[in-house]
Amino acid sequence: MSDVESRWALKDMAQLSNSLTSAGVGIETIGRILNDTDLHADDANGLQQAIMALGDYVRRAGFEMHAHVDKLSGGIQ
Repeated sequence: MSDVESRWALKDMAQLSNSLTSAGVGIETIGRILNDTDLHADDANGLQQAIMALGDYVRRAGFEMHAHVDKLSGGIQ
């Protein structure tokens, strides 16, 4: 892979990591909002747990990918 291709790949990874992180934060917010609905308590709790876990996973994946981008971009000038 050439330096130009590597730079484009890193740029794409950086954009994806930002999108993942933002999606994770948004999903976690949906989980918190579920506390304020009139769903049956068990249903609301189950949905909240699933949404919070998914949001946490996506957010951490975004942060982890961003860390890899930072590490890799240090080696490409």
